[in-house]
Amino acid sequence: DHCFYQGSIIHEFDSAASISTCNGLRGFFRVYDQRYLIEPMKYSDEGQHFVFRYNPRMQYAANYSCTELNFTRTNDLKDDIKIMEDLKIENIHKEKYVELFIVADDNVYHRNNHPHSKLRNRIWGMVNFVNMIYKTLDIHVTLVGLEMWTNGDKIDIDSNIENTLLRFSTWQEMILRKRNNFDHVLLLSGKWLYKHAQGISYSEGICLPYYSTSIVKDLLPDLNVVASRIAHQLGHNLGMKHDDYPCTCNFQRCVMDRGGSIPALKFSKCNRIQYLQHLKDYNPTCMSNIPFSDKLSNYPYCGNKQLDEGEECDCGSVQECTNPCCDANKCVLKPGFSCAEGECCESCQMKTSGSICRPAKDECDFPEVCTGYSSACPKDKFQVNGFPCKNAKGYCFMGKCPTRDDQCSQLLDNEVKDSSDLCYAMNKKGNRFGYCKNKENSLIPCEEKDVKCGKIHCSRRQHSFLPGKEKINHLKKISKQNVTTECKTFILYHNSKDLGLVDPGTKCGDGMVCSNGECVKLEKVYNSTNCSSQCNESAVDGHELECQCEEEQEHVDWGENLNVTNISILVVVLVLVIIGVGVVVLLIHYQKCIKLKQIQSPPRDTLGVENRGYFGDEQQTRTEPILPDIHPLHVR
Repeated sequence: DHCFYQGSIIHEFDSAASISTCNGLRGFFRVYDQRYLIEPMKYSDEGQHFVFRYNPRMQYAANYSCTELNFTRTNDLKDDIKIMEDLKIENIHKEKYVELFIVADDNVYHRNNHPHSKLRNRIWGMVNFVNMIYKTLDIHVTLVGLEMWTNGDKIDIDSNIENTLLRFSTWQEMILRKRNNFDHVLLLSGKWLYKHAQGISYSEGICLPYYSTSIVKDLLPDLNVVASRIAHQLGHNLGMKHDDYPCTCNFQRCVMDRGGSIPALKFSKCNRIQYLQHLKDYNPTCMSNIPFSDKLSNYPYCGNKQLDEGEECDCGSVQECTNPCCDANKCVLKPGFSCAEGECCESCQMKTSGSICRPAKDECDFPEVCTGYSSACPKDKFQVNGFPCKNAKGYCFMGKCPTRDDQCSQLLDNEVKDSSDLCYAMNKKGNRFGYCKNKENSLIPCEEKDVKCGKIHCSRRQHSFLPGKEKINHLKKISKQNVTTECKTFILYHNSKDLGLVDPGTKCGDGMVCSNGECVKLEKVYNSTNCSSQCNESAVDGHELECQCEEEQEHVDWGENLNVTNISILVVVLVLVIIGVGVVVLLIHYQKCIKLKQIQSPPRDTLGVENRGYFGDEQQTRTEPILPDIHPLHVR
């Protein structure tokens, strides 16, 4: 089923194509400002196809509209994000990913004669088209899930498209997200809904669980027009507005135009600015997650910037590829080159064995070196868990040296440090300001020995915002013997993981570390990785908690072992000589027997012997599909 491709027309600089080869050629291609639709001819045994040209006069026909719903963001959300300005600027220009989940309602499902396969291929074709459009913004749109409502709709879908969006948003947040992970969810509806509105979405809602939702009507036979409207609604969710003069696209309509009846391919400069501003203002972190290959529902293809099976490299389309080592036409290395990317690849050649590719990050980490036969740096290896670090203030854990001082600095700023024992005494109360464990929303107080492994408490020093959307800081003052201590801790925002608990592996006493809200002995928590005893203190611990001993040069007393070595070599040589003589005698005897058998055997009728490894020219010839008489597609 690997039959969905994106590319361009050979020898045509300004061109694009989104094609499916499932059961013939089907899809969209463009040459300059002219757009074409290609479909296989029904009941044709000769591979004939129809090629339709979109009518330019319909390009700006405002026969449909879309609707946006706005919502109010909390002010503290923007305040939290402002302190991450440097991080955001760095991330703005990196490639982004939208994991798309599509739900097809009952009408869409039953409109197809062969529902599952036909609808599945139709939707894959839509996503292929949408991804082609968004690649111009360095955004990869990936289909990670598809649900078909085959026995009635799971929500009430009526002519009021706004109310339908509200109901669908509630359903997907309460039910769909509990069993699937995605960044944006789309409802394809085959119902009429509102007369002129072809779609609706929340403005700037991407990555927000309730608001990252849209609806598009699927009432047209041309999937490319529907796909263009999907791209339009997703654009609103990414912060883009409708295009008005002077925000235009040369010789063609823009994706974010208000109307039109033919597929649009480009975003205006205004759209790009609006999208980048949205990234800067709200930092939608879900778009930075690269989808895992086992989640993908779209097909692999050469040009998707992902190394798929059978590829040596993949640097994107011919137009966007800047890798001098990779042939973007075929996703193979250029002649004479041994690699295209990786920490151990330099000037398209493998680095020599022993070259450092990942320096040690700290005293709990080890440097990694290139192997000489792989462009990838070997997996990270680090110091054995429990090894003392930072002048005995901590113990190594998974390549890091966690301390409460560092955790406070990371959560707040570099001026904030660990607080006093008086603050940690609050962890024995078992309320939101202090506890050790949270079991089914029941806060479990700490025992005396575990107070340094529950809620982390930091000194106030100076006021600072807490980065991120899922945490709120809280200041509490405690007085004892006329001394007031300020304790800064954290309260959950919604029901996410509590990052305000002391990190696992943090030192809580001599030979003691935090583990699951308890202060336990090193031997107990790291008993499965006690590598030092196995490796004479030269131990390396990996991500899989496996022991690997560092290579050592063993001392050998050559004077004592010299005679033993010489005797061993002599014995081996004698054995090999005896075996060689025996083999020669057997070969001579075998040849005599063969000659005698040939003299006694009668002549055969046939002079030739069938070579079972030869299949003839006809069987070795590959059959290639016959393409219609149009410009050849350059597939990437």
